[in-house]
Amino acid sequence: MEDMIDTFKMSYTYSTSKIALNFLGFFLHHHLVKKGFAVLILHPGLVLTDISKDAIEPDLGEATVPVEVLTAQQSAEKLLKTLDELDAQASDYKSGFRNYDGTILPF
Repeated sequence: MEDMIDTFKMSYTYSTSKIALNFLGFFLHHHLVKKGFAVLILHPGLVLTDISKDAIEPDLGEATVPVEVLTAQQSAEKLLKTLDELDAQASDYKSGFRNYDGTILPF
């Protein structure tokens, strides 16, 4: 885990805000599922932004971590595709933290 933190070079405040947001989704799910609502938390992937540029080798344009690097457009398209596919199986996604490609992520 320490190597991963050093690799990403993320600020503590940014990382903490992401964890808090994910946990909020977790609590909302457990509260709202009883009322018939579905809460889905989607991870957009490693999107090439000013914040994520430190995780990318500047000369190679490759991630220093073993994940796909996406443009904002690619991420949005993949998220919409995932939502379309999951919409047909609503009972399956009432809980969960999912990657942009629909795979379930542990939380």
